[in-house]
Amino acid sequence: MRPEEISGKVKVKGRGGTILQLGIDILHRSEDLLDNAPLLIITDGKYENSLSFKDRERDFLTLRGSCLLFVAKGKVFRFRF
Repeated sequence: MRPEEISGKVKVKGRGGTILQLGIDILHRSEDLLDNAPLLIITDGKYENSLSFKDRERDFLTLRGSCLLFVAKGKVFRFRF
């Protein structure tokens, strides 16, 4: 879906226990994603203890007050509702 089609139709709610590595692995294998395309990981901070990335820029978007389980190499953007 294009972003403008999603707006107002989807409510995202974190419940914890998300396995982010599966999605990251799929993106790394994707033929549609350029090798140097950056990733934006959106998380509530409740995911597996470590994540493995290929050499690619990655930033994180997370809730203000939550913490990542590791020191991020990219930028960390924090928001509140």
